[in-house]
Amino acid sequence: MSAKPSESGKVEKLPSASGRNVSGEAVAAAEKAPSASAKSASVLKNTEQEYETFAKEQENEFKKIRAVMKTIGNMFYFGKPTPKMLMCLLKLHQEYIAKCKANKERGDSKLNLSCMFGLMEDDKGNLYATISEDPKEDLKYNEKRTMIYSILKQANINVTHHPIDADHGGTAKTITSDPIIGWRGDGKYFKEKDYKDFLLLSNKREHPYDYLDTIRNYPIELSWTDSWKYLQSRRTGKSFSPFKRYNDDITEKDGKKTKYQIVCNNGSTCTEAKLFSFIHNLNEEGEKIKPVSCIAYWIGKDLPPGHILKSYCYDATNTEEKKKLEELTNECITILKKHSKYNDISKYFEFKKIFQNAVQPFALACPGCLANIQKYKNSVDPAFEFNKWNHSKCYEKRVRQITTGGRRTKRRRSHGRKMTHKRV
Repeated sequence: MSAKPSESGKVEKLPSASGRNVSGEAVAAAEKAPSASAKSASVLKNTEQEYETFAKEQENEFKKIRAVMKTIGNMFYFGKPTPKMLMCLLKLHQEYIAKCKANKERGDSKLNLSCMFGLMEDDKGNLYATISEDPKEDLKYNEKRTMIYSILKQANINVTHHPIDADHGGTAKTITSDPIIGWRGDGKYFKEKDYKDFLLLSNKREHPYDYLDTIRNYPIELSWTDSWKYLQSRRTGKSFSPFKRYNDDITEKDGKKTKYQIVCNNGSTCTEAKLFSFIHNLNEEGEKIKPVSCIAYWIGKDLPPGHILKSYCYDATNTEEKKKLEELTNECITILKKHSKYNDISKYFEFKKIFQNAVQPFALACPGCLANIQKYKNSVDPAFEFNKWNHSKCYEKRVRQITTGGRRTKRRRSHGRKMTHKRV
């Protein structure tokens, strides 16, 4: 089912990619590759051998498009981050550093997880956040969400769970019912010299992990969504179409590899897909919201420079990517200068270095999101209709035995398959 373009035309005014050229060739290739149209439909009905051949061809296309994306270096297909978004991410990053340092000092591995975090701001100044994947497909989803909640709460970011999720299988009590994991401890092993390269330290801090009060105490509120309504629809094969890609590196608990599987998360359960679909659902309920910016941001497991996902973030050890990272940093500083607190935080002598660490986890769009660029933007219109696509051979459907009701079958319980997705 094809997407209906916005009748008003205003959806297309979403800010473009920070002035950089968008590669028509890359977008066209990405739009063509995920479905492979008639070929995809016919192959998925035939033999396993043909299915595996198709999957491998798609994987090669996926890697080619991803390489082009790295070369183009366009981080902001869905609008530049706003000053408020950058302040939110700076707060999140500083608390992430505190968590990593505390964990290392105490030998504590609590919630030492990685995930893709998504942040969106609408034209009314409201912030929305989520993480990628479907909770019923990613065994670590709830732990990842608890980790993000904990970081946000301890960074003094007020998070509320949007009621619309409670109406479609979610829960409006998630924020208060999920455990908040602390990592601040007593700072017994704290050494200031070990922090100065990572934290904008406060001269009047009550706790050794405290960073600048200007950052930590700055009030920010955001709405959290798991996009339950969208995910429920997706389990029936009606959603943003994914880039079906081949994966032969899914490991069972017994150490064996599950070969020749097609995973269907890229472009379908990415943070961009979940946030744009959520705005679509709000507008269906009568809201009139337009996204100003939507970004993906990697939450890693380690201190810089090991805090990025190299396949989608700029790697400072690569000469060309280092230049792009410096350009990205300068561009974001220009935006942040419009924030009322910029002068207070930019005085710190290591500010640019630390801020560069904070923007480095920005993640490029995956080939699936690249293919869905226009559909994401058009979906803001409540009249938009999601695609119906063939999900019968997807790993999530075929092996995980996910049903539309979300129940796990006996096969899933007995085999205990491990599947934790990330943008790859």
